[in-house]
Parts: sequence; structure tokens; C-alpha cells
Amino acid sequence: MTNKRGMFTKSTKSIIDRNKVVSMSDFLDESKEDDNIYYIPVNEIQDNPFQPRKHFDEKKLQELSNSIKQSGVIQPIVVRQENELVILVAGERRLRASKLAGLEKIPAIISKGNPIEISLIENIQRENLEPFEEAEALKKMIDEYDYTQEKLALVVSKSQTIISRSLSLNKIPEELRLKYAHAHISKRSLIEVAKQKTFDLMSGLFEKIILGNLKSDEVREITKKQNKKEETKEKIAFKR
Repeated sequence: MTNKRGMFTKSTKSIIDRNKVVSMSDFLDESKEDDNIYYIPVNEIQDNPFQPRKHFDEKKLQELSNSIKQSGVIQPIVVRQENELVILVAGERRLRASKLAGLEKIPAIISKGNPIEISLIENIQRENLEPFEEAEALKKMIDEYDYTQEKLALVVSKSQTIISRSLSLNKIPEELRLKYAHAHISKRSLIEVAKQKTFDLMSGLFEKIILGNLKSDEVREITKKQNKKEETKEKIAFKR
């Protein structure tokens, strides 16, 4: 059931008319409950300026687009109102894929929460981010929103150990992060790189991983040997 202003309540999610288009004025001019679903023209939705994800896999986007063509958008995106604009908060992959699928409108929930927090948490929870993107997002939650690692673990449903390891990737200098951002190196291997004590050691390990097509276990062994070498050097230097 819908009312005359095109509002969909939580109880009617399963019977939403996918051909129903709600005009912008229908939802912008009237206060609604946060869990109401609206159909918003895709071309009226502004990009999320706080999007932590920087890279979108075109192949996966096309796969999602094909799925949307078959079954529609199962989970609504999240948007917020800012003056006369509707700005995306969470669900950029769904929005992009919907445009690829030729949809004119998309189901959305209007949120009044903090857009940056919502966007970061949603992406981390859904594991949509590349390892470096996730590390930066977690750091932003701590630096700008006073989250502790314990609170982050609770909010994104991950262990504190996982949070700590992800955050460790921020130890890798930005120059190296940018250089190897799309090198398809596993997160476990990146964590081993982050354990290296100098820029040169990190850079050298990156090259070994790529040239040798190394698996994470092999990278761990290299790290152990490298750390032993460094410890030996430090002991010799201390004795002198």
C-alpha cells in the first residue's frame, strides 16, 4: 500500500511497485520516518563527497547491473537531504549499477544521521573497500569521530585484532600505497609489508611479492628472516 504522497512503509517493502516514480517534491517537502522507502530518479542523486572507496571494479559493477536487471534493487540505498539536493550516503555500487542497468529510479531511505559516519561504517561492514581504503576509513573514524578500536570492532562487527591489523596498513607511506593500490596484493601480505621498519624495506618487499608472485605464507617467511637480520644488526650496533 502507498499513500497519496508516494510513501512506502516498512511493512510494504515486499510489495513495492517497481514502476512507481515519486517526484522530488513528494519526499523533499515533507518529514518522513527514516525507515520509509522512496523511489528517487537516479539522475537527481548527487555523488557522495565522503565516499571512502576510490576504485570500482567495472566487471563486478556489470555483474551487479545484470542482477539488478533480473531482480531489481533488493536493498535500498541511503541518501540525505541538503537544501534542495539529494546526496548519496551509502550504496554507490548499487546506484552506479542501476544506471548501467538503465533504471530511471532507485529505492532509497532518507537518513538524518551523520553522513560521513554512515558511509564509512556501511562500506567497512559490507567489506566493499580495498585494504588501503579500509585502513584509511578506520583511521578517519578514530581521528575525526573519537572511536576507539574497541568501539569500532563493535560497530563494524569485526574483532579488535582485525581492526588493529587493518589500521597497521597506514604505516605504509602514501607513496607506496598509491603505487601498489591496484597490484592485487592480499591483505595478509600487505600487513607483512607494514611490519617492515623502513621505506626501503617496504618497497623491496613489495617488489619481491610482485616479481615472485608470492603467497602470503611466503611473504611471512621473508618478513621473519628480514626481522631477524634487523635485530642482529641492532644488537651488533648496540655492542659497539
